Amino acid sequence: VTEEGINGQMIKVSIAPGQTAKHEIIVHNDSEVAIAYSVVPDNKYRNLPLSFSITSKDSDGPSVTLGPRATKTVYLQIYWDETKNEDKYIGMVDTIHLILTAAQID
Repeated sequence: VTEEGINGQMIKVSIAPGQTAKHEIIVHNDSEVAIAYSVVPDNKYRNLPLSFSITSKDSDGPSVTLGPRATKTVYLQIYWDETKNEDKYIGMVDTIHLILTAAQID
């Protein structure tokens, strides 16, 4: 991996207590070497009682390896516990950052 940086893209998700939202994330390794990477959600403000998971079709979790010039699809799942439905959450918004960390492997 030869570059570091921040790549932002805003995605609007509407969710209510008891619901799950799912968003597709495509990770592409454009280098000539294999990488190990992880994708970790970070709830910036914690205004809403949300929980997160990263999954893939291969069920290999948020940390995987990716060969040269390869692409992998992972999914961010956002869940709002149905028992946490107090009026104080009305009109609240939250911001979630996805942190992708990648390193070259031999």
